[in-house]
Amino acid sequence: MSHPNVGSHRVGRRPTTSRRRRRLLRVASVLASCAALLSVSGCGGNSASVGGIGGSGYVFGPIEELGSITVAGVTFETDGATVTIDGELFSPDQLEVGMVAAVSGVISDDGASGQATVVEVERAVVGEIESDGGSGGQFDVLGQTVDFTNSTVLRGLAPGDLVRGASVVVDGFVDDDGRVRATRIAAGPATSDVRLRGPVSMLDADALTLRVRAVRVRFANATVLGTLANDEVVAVRGTVDAGRRVLDATLVRVVDTTPRGAADDIASFEGVVVRVVNDSIFRMAGIDRRRTVLTGEETVFVGGAFADLGPRSRVRVFARVRGDAVLVAERVTFLE
Repeated sequence: MSHPNVGSHRVGRRPTTSRRRRRLLRVASVLASCAALLSVSGCGGNSASVGGIGGSGYVFGPIEELGSITVAGVTFETDGATVTIDGELFSPDQLEVGMVAAVSGVISDDGASGQATVVEVERAVVGEIESDGGSGGQFDVLGQTVDFTNSTVLRGLAPGDLVRGASVVVDGFVDDDGRVRATRIAAGPATSDVRLRGPVSMLDADALTLRVRAVRVRFANATVLGTLANDEVVAVRGTVDAGRRVLDATLVRVVDTTPRGAADDIASFEGVVVRVVNDSIFRMAGIDRRRTVLTGEETVFVGGAFADLGPRSRVRVFARVRGDAVLVAERVTFLE
């Protein structure tokens, strides 16, 4: 028996995903943007604390500071913003330093401040450590290697607690091989609940199974949000068997990977390089699949040069969004 939310599983087909959720987020974004612009202009309300507003924008990266939130060098007010973590609604005060967030809103011309309308957080992986980490700087969860450094935020645990069998919640940047560059590691739930995110492969509409990287997922008894197809990015929640390679899903959610940011938007994008395409273009890992970054003669490089870019280089890009969603870089800053 096939699942009602399983579409064609030919690789390359990309059906529309989570329409209702996307509409809700976009409506919330539009309404909040209008409210922010009215507030900034002083029309019929209190003046916002964001000065020098330049226009709509998109920011991606780990949360650096709270109070308001600072992401990829931009400090956002979050009053009235729609906040989701793993697709569920939360309040802004539940955001934490180290979570990787995609923020849409209104940003000042200098890229220093803004008013958030939508904040989205997608966790990298949640589960038990399969190999000891400690001082080695890495461990495995659900077949994915997690790298951590001195800059990784640890919440509720110490490096010595990162041992086989410990439950962890990992936020970070995920490259094309599924390797996670952790920005935050927190103590996980004391249950067998696990979470996994990645592209679908080997979708079987009859057996109601699929694979997310090294993990086989059975979703016969799961709630499926969106239409499943190979190559779609999904977030899966459920339990694993003793072998750690079969996950019985309770929830499978198709992640909206529509490129964020409209033409001419200001963008500040922090993450890891997944591929250098040629001598002027590279791609970075993001919530909305891979973002293409275009550099040119006017691009300013800080702390390095284009030739220093390579897989897993961590950089922050300040750019303008082109009509085809390409980020045209004004400044590229090397981090770590």
